[in-house]
Amino acid sequence: MVWLLARWQAEEYIREHVRWRVDLSKSRRREITVRAFSEAVGNSLCHRDYTDPKGNEAAIFKDRVEIYNPGTFPVELSPDDFIKGEGCSILRNPLIAETMYMSADIEK
Repeated sequence: MVWLLARWQAEEYIREHVRWRVDLSKSRRREITVRAFSEAVGNSLCHRDYTDPKGNEAAIFKDRVEIYNPGTFPVELSPDDFIKGEGCSILRNPLIAETMYMSADIEK
């Protein structure tokens, strides 16, 4: 349940520090939602390497939020695979992932 507390802390930090806005400059409305951050933080906690003593991090910039989790990228895939839409999820922590999925904290 440590991940639950960490997720709550990360979401609170983001709520307090992000200047919420809606981007209407393009043909579609783009809105940054707490749910999107919640999913990203949940995935970060689910896929992190818990043998690494470094913790997860969230950095907020004017134009983006970066969420970091310790661990290396899966050997079988590269970041380009995900950019091309060819990547798949490789669970580093399947029990945590299943628990978070069953509690509707992440999607499959």
